[in-house]
Amino acid sequence: ALCSAFTKRYAAKGLAYTGEITLSGEVLPVGGLNAKLISAVRAGIKTVVVPRANRPDIEELPKELTDKLHITYVKNASEVLKLAFPH
Repeated sequence: ALCSAFTKRYAAKGLAYTGEITLSGEVLPVGGLNAKLISAVRAGIKTVVVPRANRPDIEELPKELTDKLHITYVKNASEVLKLAFPH
């Protein structure tokens, strides 16, 4: 949201991000991914960006859910920004 406000640009449509970002830019893992991904599908989101450390959690979720999304794994904030603001 801050990057969007400063650059006067909108984030990419159809993209959702979940994760916590530290002051040094590291993306930390989060919980509750099943509910978050279900909500993303219901909202029509096609791409979800999640912390790389959550990959094992995603692999345990039902394929019927994860097959409906393009899931991208990130480790730092710069990766998130490249996805959210591709141009």
